[in-house]
Amino acid sequence: MCCVQDEESQELAVICLQKIVRGQALQKAMYDGKEKRVELIREMRSTHALQAAEQQLLKDEQQATVLLQQQQQSYELKVTEDCLAVEHIQSRHCRSVRN
Repeated sequence: MCCVQDEESQELAVICLQKIVRGQALQKAMYDGKEKRVELIREMRSTHALQAAEQQLLKDEQQATVLLQQQQQSYELKVTEDCLAVEHIQSRHCRSVRN
């Protein structure tokens, strides 16, 4: 029984780590996408003198940045909640093993 609970705790910890790794991969992909947009904005500025388009691109970039920040904060909160849940389960397991 104790080994099964240890395995379950270990599996939960692995799942938590997998979520963190996936989140980091997602964050890197979002950052890479943002970097691609920055290069596109620079290219457009150097080849076109369209102030209205530049202003819209800047506005879009700012909105995209805010959205990415919100997504990252949401993800970090989810990971924290998941890790807290794992810790709670593990502490309950430790208490039940002691009793």
